[in-house]
Amino acid sequence: MPEREPDYSTIRSFVERWTAGTVVQCDRLVAAVEEARKTDWQHERGEDWSPRWDDVVIAYDRAWVEGHLLVVAGHQLQTWTERWHRQRESAAAPVAVAGLTDLRHSLEHLDQALLADSAARPDPEQSRRRWALEQLPDGELPLFPRMQRRGAPVSAFGLIDVQALRTHAEQVAGDVDSERYDEEVQPAIDAWIDQRISETRER
Repeated sequence: MPEREPDYSTIRSFVERWTAGTVVQCDRLVAAVEEARKTDWQHERGEDWSPRWDDVVIAYDRAWVEGHLLVVAGHQLQTWTERWHRQRESAAAPVAVAGLTDLRHSLEHLDQALLADSAARPDPEQSRRRWALEQLPDGELPLFPRMQRRGAPVSAFGLIDVQALRTHAEQVAGDVDSERYDEEVQPAIDAWIDQRISETRER
């Protein structure tokens, strides 16, 4: 069994925080995307009550920000889950969410990228050994939200399946709950059973 760090419980608490935070942010992104899709559809109707194009842009910009925040939450979840699993007994290595790390790094260093047209690309004048942007499809990150049809699965930047990430977070939360049960609840149950058996024998 790997030797646990003295602050093992604190490490696990961060896993719990980011499982909850990731689930919340998944829901926020889905809600923002659905609102943007609805606003876009209403604009296309061209009725007197239809939103202006500026309203559509604002709605999609909000969805872009929610996507950014989801990537941050998901990456934190991945980071803390990996640290937690390194100390667990007989625990399978966590499965990393494909593309999440490169997407997070691309967003973190977006201010250093070349902002051209509608996408961010590596800036050839910047001396960097490696650009996470280069690992993304077409080597770029869209600066504006992708227009998506109503009812289509929601993704973050067209790369991270939101429902899959939510399911992953819920599975990690289940692992935490299971470990807490084994450490805290089951021993209490066993002690209660032993006490009842002892009391029965004394009668």
